[in-house]
Amino acid sequence: MDVQGTASDFSVLDGNAFDDGTLSLELAAGKYAVFIVALGKPGGGAGIEGWIYNATDNTYLMLVGSVTVQGHSKTPRWTNATDLFW
Repeated sequence: MDVQGTASDFSVLDGNAFDDGTLSLELAAGKYAVFIVALGKPGGGAGIEGWIYNATDNTYLMLVGSVTVQGHSKTPRWTNATDLFW
């Protein structure tokens, strides 16, 4: 879940999506170039979906896109996930 907050900075509220399937970011107003990397076990990867989430009634409203983050054996592979945040 990403939240547009009142802060002027970017904050990672919960950066580990592998423990419960959810990560949380707080973003100041504006547009961002966002890249994701898998830093877990070598060779593992993940599919990530971006949703519009209503925290008031705890519902996911709309899927905005998805990306597949490739695993790696030595050199991390950064994946462009910018479209999930527009």
